Amino acid sequence: MFKEGDCGLDDKTRGFIENAFDWMIENLEIRDILRWVLDEYPIASREDFALGYTLGSLSRYAHIVVRQDKASKQYRKRQKQRDEEYEKEFGSKPPTIDTKTPIKPFRIRMTKKDTAEIRAMLGKRILKIKEAIHKGLNL
Repeated sequence: MFKEGDCGLDDKTRGFIENAFDWMIENLEIRDILRWVLDEYPIASREDFALGYTLGSLSRYAHIVVRQDKASKQYRKRQKQRDEEYEKEFGSKPPTIDTKTPIKPFRIRMTKKDTAEIRAMLGKRILKIKEAIHKGLNL
């Protein structure tokens, strides 16, 4: 598995995602979530459809968490650099930021390692996900 420094996710972010995945799987209400599709459209395998939907949803959630974490870190880094530059130039701490002033946007990219780690976290939960789906669809 991945170790700290071997991937793009720190322990805090990884732990947050892992705990969220476990909670979501335990509370999966797959029949209610997919009813609109399963009742209206012919699906060859309800279980496979539910598995794809669930894996996609969990993966998307994890990607959002990672992007928010990276954006927050990048913003704090930029803010620290701006503060240091201001302090060098003017010899004092900068005034508080006017929240109406737009901040230059920046792009957050997921690395291949980030994606691989998310897939590994999901991979080790496949059986639990399948059990939850089977239980939810066969009530």
